[in-house]
Amino acid sequence: MQISQSLLNSVCNFLKDKPAGEKSYIWKVHKTTWERLGDGFDPHQYATGEEQNVALKAFLSRRWLDAKPTEKRKIAEWMIRDWGGIRRNSDSRIKSYVLLADEAEPETPLEGVSSYSKVLSIRNPEKYAIYDSRVAASLNALQLLDQQSLEAVAFSCPASQNKKIKEFSKQFSRRSLIHVYGFKPIHRSETYRYFTTLLSELKQMTGASVLEIEMRLFADAEWLCEAARNRVAPMTGG
Repeated sequence: MQISQSLLNSVCNFLKDKPAGEKSYIWKVHKTTWERLGDGFDPHQYATGEEQNVALKAFLSRRWLDAKPTEKRKIAEWMIRDWGGIRRNSDSRIKSYVLLADEAEPETPLEGVSSYSKVLSIRNPEKYAIYDSRVAASLNALQLLDQQSLEAVAFSCPASQNKKIKEFSKQFSRRSLIHVYGFKPIHRSETYRYFTTLLSELKQMTGASVLEIEMRLFADAEWLCEAARNRVAPMTGG
């Protein structure tokens, strides 16, 4: 799958420097969430949320390797509902995500991507990362901010509960990005595969891990969306 060179450049430049005035993101995880995870992981020994996230993914990945199906469902349920805060998934849906994650070449539709990508990121954190509304919005915002981006691509944005992300994704919808701003479309069913290929190439270019790149896109989403809305002149297109 051919990844846009201008997209690669936009993200690489972003990863190199932390924008002036940007506030650090704080990952908020409730005490009861950690309690439901069970024994074996101490979240309080890490100096930053980033370090905690890296350690957590490594811990859950090790557990996944030797876990039986019942235990995998418990891990996936905790990751999606407790840690991820997506509580609308049924037990049968989570079970299907566990089966999907253990496939050699999993099907990755846009529907449910914010949930099942969390499970994939546990099964193989070296290859897969979480794709959600914040990550999608960051990728679109970065390309809007990059005036040299000649081959921008429009990422489909999953539903979000975050006000700033929702406003940005409404103003710069996939349709608007394509028909008003000239972005090239990615077929919805190919979105996650395109994303993972992008991460693989970025990893080779920057030396950063897949998880480090995803965390940065997630953490800086609000700042990037606000910056893009302030810089790009409002245009109509829906």
